Amino acid sequence: MKLIFAFLQVFIRLSLIGWLLGSSVMAANIDIDESLTEMNLSTLPEVLRIDESRQLSYIQSLDSWQSTLDIAPLAQGEVLWGKLSLSNQAAQTIDTYLVMANPGLNKLDWYVLDSKNRIRYSHFTGTVRVDELHQAKAGRFLLPVSFQPLETLSVYFKLADDGPMVMPLTLVSESQLKLNEQQNQLFEGFICGGLIMLAVYFMVAYILRRSPVRFWYASSCIAALLLFLNL
Repeated sequence: MKLIFAFLQVFIRLSLIGWLLGSSVMAANIDIDESLTEMNLSTLPEVLRIDESRQLSYIQSLDSWQSTLDIAPLAQGEVLWGKLSLSNQAAQTIDTYLVMANPGLNKLDWYVLDSKNRIRYSHFTGTVRVDELHQAKAGRFLLPVSFQPLETLSVYFKLADDGPMVMPLTLVSESQLKLNEQQNQLFEGFICGGLIMLAVYFMVAYILRRSPVRFWYASSCIAALLLFLNL
């Protein structure tokens, strides 16, 4: 009886160890389907801080991934790797965009692998060099990802930044991204139009009444417009 009890203890411990190791190696898995519009992924990737010289093949073999993000700045020569797995549960192709909304990043590299560990997409960007295939709009880095029916893709990304680690990562459907861009353009149009109208009004009032206050109002509106256009 004691022998059976000891055997069960060993078996349970080995099973627990195997489960922990397996869970640390596998990327966080997220299911999507045709109802996807926009999904916040900021807290879902597993992350790893490591020397910037390490390549993807080496990163994949490690089991020291962490489930929580430490916002402390990176050390000199260090980068942050992240990984997650996205599974298309629909019986149709889904076109999406991975969006990293952090314009201050010094470096951002993407790798998207299929179930056979083959690289499907690999885009590289940064503040100095920008890959022509990698879109950067309004301070956001966009990676187009197309999911085939019932397909699972693994996403790895490597980023470097001088400040605190901020990882505003979202998955957006192609249709929702177009809608968001239209809404942003409409908002920008209202702001720019309003500032132009105010600048013209105060400038005309200054010319007619020679009021210095109205001149400075007009100058402030023009400065605000130029600042807004450069954001």
